[in-house]
Amino acid sequence: PAAAAPAPVDTRTEVFAAAEMPRETSLGKDAMVTVTLSAEQIEVALGAASAKGRFKARKGDRISVQVVPRSGFDYSSADPTEGLAQDLELPRPHEPLILDFMLTAVEEGPAEVSVAVRKGAQRLVMMTLHAQVISSHLTPARGAVASDAPVVEGAECGVCTTLEIFDRRNAGQLQYEFVLRSVGPGGVNDRFRSAPMQVDAQAYVEARYKEIEDAWLGSQRAVDIFNQRLQDIGGRMFRGLFPPKMQETLWRLAQAGELDSILVHSDEPFLPWEVVFLDDPDAPAASGHGQFFGELGLCRWLFGAAPVCEIAVRPGRSRYVIPHYPDPQWTLANAEGAEQDMLRTVLGAKAVKPMHAEVLNLLRKKGSFDILHFACHGQADAQQIDSAALMLEGQVVQTARGAQWNKELLLASTVEQVADLRGMDGNRPLVIVNACQTGRLGYSLTGLGGFATAFLGTREGTGDSRGKAGAFVGALWSVGDDPASGFVAELYAQLLAGKTMSQAARAARKAAAQAGEGTWLAYTVYAHPHLKLRLGG
Repeated sequence: PAAAAPAPVDTRTEVFAAAEMPRETSLGKDAMVTVTLSAEQIEVALGAASAKGRFKARKGDRISVQVVPRSGFDYSSADPTEGLAQDLELPRPHEPLILDFMLTAVEEGPAEVSVAVRKGAQRLVMMTLHAQVISSHLTPARGAVASDAPVVEGAECGVCTTLEIFDRRNAGQLQYEFVLRSVGPGGVNDRFRSAPMQVDAQAYVEARYKEIEDAWLGSQRAVDIFNQRLQDIGGRMFRGLFPPKMQETLWRLAQAGELDSILVHSDEPFLPWEVVFLDDPDAPAASGHGQFFGELGLCRWLFGAAPVCEIAVRPGRSRYVIPHYPDPQWTLANAEGAEQDMLRTVLGAKAVKPMHAEVLNLLRKKGSFDILHFACHGQADAQQIDSAALMLEGQVVQTARGAQWNKELLLASTVEQVADLRGMDGNRPLVIVNACQTGRLGYSLTGLGGFATAFLGTREGTGDSRGKAGAFVGALWSVGDDPASGFVAELYAQLLAGKTMSQAARAARKAAAQAGEGTWLAYTVYAHPHLKLRLGG
């Protein structure tokens, strides 16, 4: 037999990164953020808020470093770079690259600063610094605070347009900073900032979700009317969230086809970016050529884990959890029928007993599946995101008062604690949760909570920085049982046919819309746009 081809040689070299700043800064004073890139390990100063990471790059690669004040600080007028250094060479051995950026303390309390290292549109590493802004009458204390960053080596899955979103919170206001990068003919590498929002962010977004759900109910399930109302909601978001120059840039890129397969990279936990409706900002009325971000194949990813380019799907390694609720009021007829049949036929999926203990046992077994599909009731409230739950089957028990149904809930916080999804071979599975509101995120006590972060393993500082699942799909707003399966059925069909995740999501939304399903924009996809399934052993 012919000799096996030699494994390709990895010509990349490891680069170490560190960021540090004073642990405490007096209000109104400037603080220096120092970012170091080195071919050798880096020691950070004692008494500093610090973070470390590492990545691999090839000789000749050009990189950029961006510092973004998220809360407590703003860009200093004394620093003309506004936190950005571009077109940097990689550090040579024993010649570290040291960059200093100046920020000004603007609000007392806990402060957060993000530091991103990129190669073009590819994220190499994200580091987060946690510091404190104290009263101008106090003297900054000394003492070490380490905030080691996850190692996030960006997957080289192919070129796509990226939109990074940083939420900045100061003085009771919310502002978004956007970094838009496109390497196509209309190439863009620019930063934009939204106008400060005077309303509470959670209340604003909850109102948008309520509008969406009310629009569906008010349309009497007439999809044309519902879609028009979605356009109204998404158009207001487009004009209200993006500054005029960014609107023009996005519209130009959309018309040139350069927003296909866009990756939104963010830990912004609230806004349904899929519903943002892009249209000609110069037109006095709707141009008739506008598109939702979701129609463009938008995929999301979260800071804190590297995306994957491929998920191996092997025979006998697909599972599903579909409860058969004892109370007829909770019955999901379509899930128990057509959706279950589809999973068995198309994926060869095997049932997992929809009980709490059995599901936890599955999640605890390292790399025990390649696809996991839930179809059940679920709820996630942005105000109480750690209570996000999937409703399992539970059991009927006999009591002195007769039969009683004891419900069982699978909490996102439980998934985050117990799930060990990454296989020994490095394979990270696809998880689809076909239930209402499970795709939504919110701030929990530390970082982000919700099923997306729980399954992806992206919570900062947990040691799961390489990720649990490789992709997650969930619903952003409530969906009914009957229309909720068309999107996921087409998504599976497209992925199994070799399409990328972005292509599959576009086709699935189109098929669901043409079938008159009001859920065609309800799903959010966390994955690299170029992710593919690899079928076989």
